[in-house]
Amino acid sequence: MGQTWVIEIKRSSAPTVSKGFYVAATDLGAARTLLVAPVAQPYPMKDGIEVMNPLAAANLIAGES
Repeated sequence: MGQTWVIEIKRSSAPTVSKGFYVAATDLGAARTLLVAPVAQPYPMKDGIEVMNPLAAANLIAGES
């Protein structure tokens, strides 16, 4: 079976995550945590969260990264 990923989508170009995101990631034992937002370039956030735009996320999910 595949890995569990937690993905949150935001409209802000300066996204933040809520406590619920962290709780869900912990409860689900997420292997990856992604925050999808309208950003120009992917960048890391604290606690291993990866911020990326929708196209980069779609490519990653499709295994084309």
